[in-house]
Amino acid sequence: MIRFFIHPTLRETSHKDHRKAIVVAWFLFLLSSSIAIYDIYFFFAYPEDTFKQMTNLIGLLVFAFCILFLRLSPKINLPLVILSFTSLPATMVSVYNTGGIFSADISWLLLTAMGTFIIVGFWWGIVASSLVAVYLGILFYMDDSSAANPGFFKSYVLSHNNGHYAFTWFFVLVLMATLLGTFTLILNKTNKKLEDLSKSKIRELEETVKSTTNQISALRSNIAKDFHDEMGNKLASINILSQSVALKIKENSDRNDVEKLLQTIEFRSREVYQGTKDFIWSIDFKSDYIEELFIYVRDFGENFFLPLEISYHSEKEFVEGNISRLEASAIRQVIFVCKEIMTNAAKHSSCTDVYLKMEESSEALLISISDNGCGFDTGKVARRGINNLSNRIALINGSCELKSGSSGTVYQLSIPLAKSYLSVLDR
Repeated sequence: MIRFFIHPTLRETSHKDHRKAIVVAWFLFLLSSSIAIYDIYFFFAYPEDTFKQMTNLIGLLVFAFCILFLRLSPKINLPLVILSFTSLPATMVSVYNTGGIFSADISWLLLTAMGTFIIVGFWWGIVASSLVAVYLGILFYMDDSSAANPGFFKSYVLSHNNGHYAFTWFFVLVLMATLLGTFTLILNKTNKKLEDLSKSKIRELEETVKSTTNQISALRSNIAKDFHDEMGNKLASINILSQSVALKIKENSDRNDVEKLLQTIEFRSREVYQGTKDFIWSIDFKSDYIEELFIYVRDFGENFFLPLEISYHSEKEFVEGNISRLEASAIRQVIFVCKEIMTNAAKHSSCTDVYLKMEESSEALLISISDNGCGFDTGKVARRGINNLSNRIALINGSCELKSGSSGTVYQLSIPLAKSYLSVLDR
């Protein structure tokens, strides 16, 4: 039944005001029921006090209206503000006509002010409390200065027995205690959940730090190994070739032989330069972002194919607003594979167009590199190069599919995204 008093939007557990709406609905329902009981008591105990009967009925209608408004409104604050500031005038009128500064209905004003603080918000509570304080000040001034008939306020008090006053104060104090107790219980539960959430976040952060530290350590080891295997061998080769050139010159060997050696040195030097450039780029943590990877591979393709008079096309389909990234250890492997595929297309396919497409799925980065060349029979060509590409992708838990025919060749790569979109450095 309580859910019926709540707007369907606020019934969704994912809504930020869901819990507050449930508490408010219960509060309004119980308070309306309690006021109805209080009104029935007053109706039979003091049937001659028609003005008090009227103000009691208005108060009950205000709560009923707010319950209805809560059912119709998808937002919770507006019904609560209306509840607070429509209750005040009716209660103030009742206070004035039931004893002024001596009226037991002042307890209702205090309840309204406290409820505004707890249920609506701090600043709305300040406004409601200020109005109550100003009103009580006016009543005190009127009674003290005899601006009103000195017996005006007290006459009502004297005409009603102490049982009515005791019942009113007891009734309101019980409501106050219930409201405060409910709020305290909810606050404690919320604090417990926040504490558990904080501990969970701390554990998650610790695991992320540990995982990232392990990744960095593994990446440093891999970089050192790769640099030694690739760059070390190439630099050693350049050194040997340089010695050969010096020996050829000393022996006055054929000029063509010397030029061939120098060309080889130039070629190997460019390889070392490009490899070093890739190393430096890949160890920058910003390079893990798939957006940065796309830009890097796209720019390489444009610079590589332009002198060869091959048209190069690139496109991306990334989820807007996402900041997806790859594991740090995957970047260099992906760059190497993409460059190798493009180089093979330029050397062997006789193509006129090459296409690069990167697409983001929920768990992986999908890379497609295709050409419109002559293709090849995957069962007849030497598979050493293809196996090398597949092995590199397998090292980073990805997959590589190859399709080739008379209409061209297509490589489909799937690279898993990092488990967390944000690294520790980003946080």
